Amino acid sequence: MRRLLFATAAFAVGLSGCFPSASPSSASSLPASSASPAVGRLAVKTALPKRTFTFKGTTSQYAVYAGHLDGKRPKGVLFYLHGDGYPEFAREDSAYVLESFRQVARERGLLLVAPVTPDKSTKTWWRDEDSTAWLRAFILDVYKRHGVGRDNVWLAGFSGGAEETTNFLMAENSDLFAGGGALMVGGGSFDPESDFSPQPGAGLKSKFAMVWLVGSQDSPGKGGSDGSFDAVGESAAALRTYRGIGMKRASRVCVRGKDHNASIRSGPGMLRRMLGGERIPDVPCPDEKG
Repeated sequence: MRRLLFATAAFAVGLSGCFPSASPSSASSLPASSASPAVGRLAVKTALPKRTFTFKGTTSQYAVYAGHLDGKRPKGVLFYLHGDGYPEFAREDSAYVLESFRQVARERGLLLVAPVTPDKSTKTWWRDEDSTAWLRAFILDVYKRHGVGRDNVWLAGFSGGAEETTNFLMAENSDLFAGGGALMVGGGSFDPESDFSPQPGAGLKSKFAMVWLVGSQDSPGKGGSDGSFDAVGESAAALRTYRGIGMKRASRVCVRGKDHNASIRSGPGMLRRMLGGERIPDVPCPDEKG
């Protein structure tokens, strides 16, 4: 298994990974379809979760959000993959992100699971191949432990978490999924040296939704990127790659005026649309041809 060769997201500038603070005023500036309800009133926690999972001697933490299910069997599962530096767990001004996705899971009767990369040296998903091996085993364990199938599985990844989704989960481990979708926010490239081993099956190609969500300012040229990573350009190239192998429900939405860190605010709203069965149309950035 090959690791990404380029520096992506916060790793290029020292794992900053902070998001805009969860204030009611900033939430109100978003379109209704994108903003998370009452985001300013969500409780935040700033510690790594206590649950652990071990695979071949490698141990890492994870959080499970299932209280809203009241003991009922979940209708599916949502895996949230954090950005570089796992700020969603480590920073008070970023922890609201998980709470926002938890609201979406509650509305749809989904189990929400948020693993932490086992690579504690770089705090990324994509630098060490053992991280993907651990994540694959972890996903399989979640299926077994919580009695959920592979037909309604949703992935939401920000920055480095989105990179893990497109370069390793969907490219090399698509057999883990039989239905559902993936949302990549502020990332989700496809390394030119990578390949699909194997390609997703015909059923997955026809019904698995993939949406890249990127801020129009999330590129070095626009001044809103995280380090040297060009999320605008890389997401467009990855979309072409996935469409090229036949993923029929792949699209890309550019959020006007948003930089890398602010783009995650539109994630929960987009996921709601995807879970509702909406076919998401492409929305180009202002200086791109539609």
